[in-house]
Amino acid sequence: MPAVEGVAWQRLVEHALAAQTRVWGGSFNLVVPMGWELADDELFWRLVDRFDPDVVALHLPTYADVEEIAPDKYADVIAQRDQQLRDAGFGDDTRAEAISRLHDELFWGMQLPPALQSRLVERVAPLRLGDEPRSVYVNGTTPPQYPLTDIAVLRELPASVVDVRSTLDDVNRLLLTHAVGRLLPSFNGALAERGITLTDVLIEHEEILLSRIWPPARGVFEHWYPRLLADIGLVRRLSVADRDQVVVVVGDEPRDFLLYHGLSRLRPYIYWLPATRLANEVFVHELAQAARDAIQREIGDGDLAITTASSDDAAAAAVEALKGVPGHNAPDARLVEWKTLVPQSYVWSADHKSERRVSLLRHGGETQELHTPTPVSVSTDNPSQLRWMVDVEVQGWCPARHPSLGTQVLRGPVVTDHDARTSVNGPSYFGLTPFVQAFLGLEGSTARPRLRPRAVVEQVADVLQPLGWEVSLSDKGTYALQSARLFGDVEALARALRSQATRALLDAYLTQTTTNDPGKYLKDTRRRYLSLEEAGNVIGDTDVATLVSELYDHDILVRGHILKCEYCRATSFYSLSEEQRFTCVRCRTGQRATRLSWLEEPEPEFRYALSEVLYQFLDNNGQLPLLVAYDHFVVGRERERQPFDIAFELDLTSPEGQLREHDIVATWGAELWLGEATVSDRLDESNAEEIERLERLRETTRALCARGVLLVTTSNRFSARTKQNVANVFADPARPDVIYREAFDAGSLAAAE
Repeated sequence: MPAVEGVAWQRLVEHALAAQTRVWGGSFNLVVPMGWELADDELFWRLVDRFDPDVVALHLPTYADVEEIAPDKYADVIAQRDQQLRDAGFGDDTRAEAISRLHDELFWGMQLPPALQSRLVERVAPLRLGDEPRSVYVNGTTPPQYPLTDIAVLRELPASVVDVRSTLDDVNRLLLTHAVGRLLPSFNGALAERGITLTDVLIEHEEILLSRIWPPARGVFEHWYPRLLADIGLVRRLSVADRDQVVVVVGDEPRDFLLYHGLSRLRPYIYWLPATRLANEVFVHELAQAARDAIQREIGDGDLAITTASSDDAAAAAVEALKGVPGHNAPDARLVEWKTLVPQSYVWSADHKSERRVSLLRHGGETQELHTPTPVSVSTDNPSQLRWMVDVEVQGWCPARHPSLGTQVLRGPVVTDHDARTSVNGPSYFGLTPFVQAFLGLEGSTARPRLRPRAVVEQVADVLQPLGWEVSLSDKGTYALQSARLFGDVEALARALRSQATRALLDAYLTQTTTNDPGKYLKDTRRRYLSLEEAGNVIGDTDVATLVSELYDHDILVRGHILKCEYCRATSFYSLSEEQRFTCVRCRTGQRATRLSWLEEPEPEFRYALSEVLYQFLDNNGQLPLLVAYDHFVVGRERERQPFDIAFELDLTSPEGQLREHDIVATWGAELWLGEATVSDRLDESNAEEIERLERLRETTRALCARGVLLVTTSNRFSARTKQNVANVFADPARPDVIYREAFDAGSLAAAE
């Protein structure tokens, strides 16, 4: 939405919000005021990331729209145009006809800056055409363009609609439209043609207006307001974690409204207090009462969170103003950083009646064609007028959100980046086929792509290899992968490493001594071997027989004997054949085990060796990156219930031939994270080498459009030098997020606690 000199931004935003009432699902769209540099604005990117747009709509008012938004500017332009025609010698009728033709033409033109377009593609992977996001123009004069659905053509419209307007100032009108919507003239006419009864309500007093925008808690709208039309047949999903706080956004700037608007669509109980209203006793009193009501009836208890995107002074003044409002059980108001209020969860709305659960067979890495669901809650006379996106949610798997992956995980002859993407919910695609034939009906006009699930390491290769990169597991990555396979999967390996008994037994095999405690240490193999009794001494009260049996069944422990070669006298660990024979690992002589072989003991003693891949995994600190990723996502963000996948350590070679190893390459839902893990307080010994390592990490995150970076150390903290280098290299406020995990304990859960 453009910023226009001489026109209040509130009027432009209000009109843009009103235009969304004619778009199916439009009430959940993020309307962004322009007028400042969005490409580097952290607030903008955090909100856009949560809204996860499929397309980008540009609000470009027509002449008819501007006549309503800015009548004086409209009159000046029309007068100038009329004078130009008059000077050219045109008569009255010709001039009137020429001016009437301007009605549906764009008054203001706007294009997103190329840098912003490319960053939108990189960060949120919308439908796209090359490096440009798929865009559509929206105004208040013409119906929504393809691929949007016009509410006016739906069969399920209510019999009557109440359109509430106000004669008050721009801020009040903006608040009213934000809360209940507004019918623009063209939409009003389209509804009238459908036979809808339209009731106009005019509000001239602020108290009445505030009661409309802040109804009592648990209040239910008694009428069909314009904003509700955009929600026909749709439901909204909110995380429980996002219902625990009442928030007041303070400030007069467009960024403050953007914060208020974005938060109000992501979570409930959000209020806006413009700084110019701080001295308005009625406004402050009504807001405080509504906030108290929400806390007492909806949440039960808690503080009132005050935040701002522009003025800390105004926010502090708001705290005092709200505290000064008399009332029973008034909650405490406190200042809160806005970043902490943006939910981790994403905005989500869908026709829940159209959800289908199916089992899919996979052959050659791909499933059969997906049976695309069609909307059930709404319908149109013409199938081509109903447009929707399909989200494919796969149990236990979700691809990373990246502009190149849509056509990698969705396959088909007509699947392109223009109609398929990877969203925060999984693979998403446009429901209609590009070639709609009306006689086939809606079911026969749907797209039918195939699904191609890809592990995270395959996704990384899908993205980087076409750019000239080489991708492979490092040695440590291979040890980690094979160790996870022994336990069954990554999460089973992580749980075992956090189990006190299991971890104690595994760590016993890596004891850094050459003595026979615990178990028996062989200098020839430089490995340790434990008997069942010795394992019991290590793990304490746990049922050692059950634990060892479980590990043995998964090939994590190998049962055998310590035997000495009769010929070369080398001592090693063997599993005897049925004939009680073994082959010496040094001289390769086959022989039958005798009393000499088992070191003069009365009989050979059973011992257990640790799987070599698991030994290498632990010996190379492979548990550190695995456990930090597991703890940060699976444990720390458990309430989000997202699929987790990790590629372990990867070797990546850039097109310029630069090799880099990254300890952490993981996905949490659609988020791709990279990271480095160390036992030191710095990422490299020398400052220059550390900066080079960070710059290569940044290069990889950009190529993969990674959501964030995890930097982990088992030391108490990273050095000041390292943190300054990180701040300098990752200076972009938009992405990636950088998270430190310091003093990380990669031991068992009991040890970590």
